[in-house]
Amino acid sequence: MQDNKKIATTGFNNSSDTRVVYLDSDKDLIHSEIIKSGSRVITFEHTLILSFLHENGFRNYREQLIRVIDNVGSEVTKESIFKFLLSHVESFDDNQLINAYYKQGESLILKNNGLIHGIKDVEFEPLKDVVDIGYIAYLNGVVKVTKKDVIIIPYVDLKNFVWQNHIINRCFSLIECYEDSPNVYNKCLRNSTNNEEHYKSIISAIGNLIHKYKDQRLTKAIIINDENLSEKDEQGGSGKGLIVKSVSKIRPTLIINGKNADPSRNRFFLQGVTSTTCVISIDDPPRNVIFDDYFSLLTDEMTVEKKHKGALIIPYKESPKFAFTTNYTIKGSSSSHKRRRFDIFLNSFYNSDHTPSNDFHHEFFYDWDDNEWSKFDFFMSLCLQTFLKEGLIVYNNEELILKKLKNETSADFFELMEVDYTSMTKYSLPDMRSKLINIYGDKYLFLNKETSRLMEWVEKYSAYKGYVFSKGRASYGMWFSFSLKEKV
Repeated sequence: MQDNKKIATTGFNNSSDTRVVYLDSDKDLIHSEIIKSGSRVITFEHTLILSFLHENGFRNYREQLIRVIDNVGSEVTKESIFKFLLSHVESFDDNQLINAYYKQGESLILKNNGLIHGIKDVEFEPLKDVVDIGYIAYLNGVVKVTKKDVIIIPYVDLKNFVWQNHIINRCFSLIECYEDSPNVYNKCLRNSTNNEEHYKSIISAIGNLIHKYKDQRLTKAIIINDENLSEKDEQGGSGKGLIVKSVSKIRPTLIINGKNADPSRNRFFLQGVTSTTCVISIDDPPRNVIFDDYFSLLTDEMTVEKKHKGALIIPYKESPKFAFTTNYTIKGSSSSHKRRRFDIFLNSFYNSDHTPSNDFHHEFFYDWDDNEWSKFDFFMSLCLQTFLKEGLIVYNNEELILKKLKNETSADFFELMEVDYTSMTKYSLPDMRSKLINIYGDKYLFLNKETSRLMEWVEKYSAYKGYVFSKGRASYGMWFSFSLKEKV
């Protein structure tokens, strides 16, 4: 026995048993013991264990065991609690005590949930972004970003706890004269955009992905594409992947191969999602991807099905945001599509023959020193601030809008419309289909089967021109007409 242990000389519980008392010990006791018939009887007490666990930050959070120390929380298991208590027992340097713990602890902690269910609920919620504030956790504190300020809050001053796995393993620095020496990633984005409006559109989208607050009024996926939209030739190397990678350095991001990301056919495609995933990036989906299949994932709670495991239900407010990086146009221009997508485009400054690594003579993220990381982190906080101030900033580029129209219809169709369909009169859709096939060839024979496709093209053309569109049915088939909008 330890020197600080003393055996009482009086009876215990009106019996001849004697109680063991520890004197001058600075260790918390989680057991009691008596001498019964000359032998030690050690009992690990529920109330003492629960009090000790509570003093050391163990709590329940939504039926998950966690430990919160200095406002930093992490998930724990019954096994880790067993080991924590064992370490404490071993500090008494008493083999009999240790052996007793092994015998009783397995039943108390590992097999019986009664004691575990007695652990108190956490008194405060984890720190969450709100509509006008975003938080980013670093080693030296939490960065609070508002429309006006970027400040650092020490962990001890927080009124909520921060998840350990949300803390970025870097220190954050406030940079007063950032524009005098910007991060190379910021320079890369400047090169990839045409003007200030284009640049701000890109950084507002980055800020949206960083902001963890989910607003039912803004259920948009960020779709990252090239200005040189193509239906035939795959475009690459423009820097689309760098945008996703930059966000992943700030928020936990799951990148899914687009070929496997089909919600209608692969119900397990989200199985890599966890409760802490903030962004899901669909990388290079097929050119015929049906964006409608993602609508419910963008607007409702998320059900994550995992093979041989139960489903994980993530409430909408806590579900990840979506990004798509694509080499092709993702079809869809209806009002439902517009409510659920925000398209950004990178110009052709970078391509497969001229990459950012060629331009800056190093590999982004992997070859950066602490100074470069500090500038990057500060820049990303400014992206978040831009989004908080101005929301998603639309980049209106007429040439780009025309390219998108041609890719969602066809260049031949657009040419035909501009030449033969300029009057505000009624036109026959079957006649137009025949004309398109006769002039531009058999590649448009598919329109004889997909009879509604051509009318959809005409409607998109009408929207592009700003016309009032009408359609109907006659004895010869469908007809359409255009008229000018009345000036208010």
